[in-house]
Amino acid sequence: MRQLFEHRLGQNVWQRASMDLRATELSVPGLLFHDIKDRKVDYKESEAIAATWKNAELVLTSGLGHTRILRNPEVVQRAIAFAIQDVLR
Repeated sequence: MRQLFEHRLGQNVWQRASMDLRATELSVPGLLFHDIKDRKVDYKESEAIAATWKNAELVLTSGLGHTRILRNPEVVQRAIAFAIQDVLR
């Protein structure tokens, strides 16, 4: 799969698609959630994105892992509040 992507999209596809590099171009507000015990994606990935995205806030959780975070009532409520707030701006 990696070779197919690189063949079709070029060797630098990974740099071009890297969110922490692309986030510097974003001016819209953003809200990121990441669990520090996520075993699939290190939370430092989200820290790197938040550090370069000037209008982003990173919310770290603990113990929700990679997918339970999506069903956590506090996370869902915070995301909804953020979305509503953004619409009202």
